[in-house]
Amino acid sequence: MYMVTRWFAPDVENRVEPVKKAHQAHISQFSNTVGSARLIDEQTGTAIGVLAYNDFETREEVDHYVHDDPYTIAGAYSRIEIQKVEIYVWDGYYARTSKWYLDRHPEQSDRFTPKQPYVRRS
Repeated sequence: MYMVTRWFAPDVENRVEPVKKAHQAHISQFSNTVGSARLIDEQTGTAIGVLAYNDFETREEVDHYVHDDPYTIAGAYSRIEIQKVEIYVWDGYYARTSKWYLDRHPEQSDRFTPKQPYVRRS
C-alpha cells in the first residue's frame, strides 16, 4: 500500500481542464485507490492538494500510475510524495474494513470484520 500526496500547482485548473478525459481513462485503467481526500488550506478553505492510499504491490506500479497520469504530465502538481504504508484501520469503527480489502488481504482477516454497506435511515 502506498500513500500518495500531491500538492496542486497554482494554476491547477487551467492545467487539468484539457486532459480531464485522458486522466479519467488513466485512473479507470490503473487506479487501485483505497481512499482519497482533498488537502484543504485552513485559512482560505480552498483545496491545495490531494492525498490518496493506493493498493499497489510494487513501487514501480505506483510510480507508473502517478507519473504517467495526464494530470501529472500536464504539470498539475507542484510536489508529489509517495510513501509505502501499512493500513490496518480504514473506517471510523475500530477493526472494520471493506470486504474487497479482506479479499485482497486474507492474511489480515483475523484483525477485521467486514464493513456492512451503509443504509440510510429515513
